[in-house]
Amino acid sequence: MIIAKLIFLHAFWFAAVKFGKDYSLVIWAFAAVIALIYTIKEKIGLFPLIIFALWGYVQDSILVCYKLMNLETAPLWLNSLWLIFLGYYPDAFSKFSKLNKITLALLGGTGGAFAYFSGTRLAGVDVASYPIFLGSVFVSWAIFFPFTFSLIYKDLVGRLLDNSVVFSFDKIGYLRHSKKFIHSKLNMKERVVLVTGGTSGIGHEVTNQLAELGARVLFTGRNEKRGEEIATDLKVFKKLDLGNWSDIEAFTTDCEPVDGVVLNAGA
Repeated sequence: MIIAKLIFLHAFWFAAVKFGKDYSLVIWAFAAVIALIYTIKEKIGLFPLIIFALWGYVQDSILVCYKLMNLETAPLWLNSLWLIFLGYYPDAFSKFSKLNKITLALLGGTGGAFAYFSGTRLAGVDVASYPIFLGSVFVSWAIFFPFTFSLIYKDLVGRLLDNSVVFSFDKIGYLRHSKKFIHSKLNMKERVVLVTGGTSGIGHEVTNQLAELGARVLFTGRNEKRGEEIATDLKVFKKLDLGNWSDIEAFTTDCEPVDGVVLNAGA
């Protein structure tokens, strides 16, 4: 699958450079990247796609603004290639993720300069001064390449959001972090687990999940009616008010030995 994808990406690069004439190519590039993300289950996300497009647009606009590249002869394959380039990251570039930033900067600068040199020659784009042109591209990619590795492989955006507490302890935060959850099917048979606050919310869900794994779950709560309604052979309800110290003493004195405890009650 990886080889087939690399062949497709290289073929797209060649077609874009050789035959790219209008904005339709950019649309196709967006479609190709989105197809790669969702059909091959490469969960990179939309934000890196936006960053790639903006960085390419700004860099190429600067090259044109300073007349290092002729505006009339520069086709839109430039920006479309920035979009399709994202497809290399999930697997082809994954082995580079452990390299230090200096090495990544040298690789990115060299690769970017080579791609722009061969691309402009193949497409017939007028370049005013190749040394200055390629030097500018080298600097841009020397910054861009390490930055994108931090963005994609080290979850730069996620770390910034977590440190700022923005979109971290809500549904968005859960969805961000759930992509990294490791789901395991443990054999919990003959295990006894105590879950406090198990009649509703998170405690109720934890109780259900543990029971599905085969554990015998003792779940507590103040609402006796609710507890008895949802109790089963593996889910045993124990009435307990954690705001009442005498209740706690009585419960701990009579409670059977347990293998694990999930302290979930709001008190």
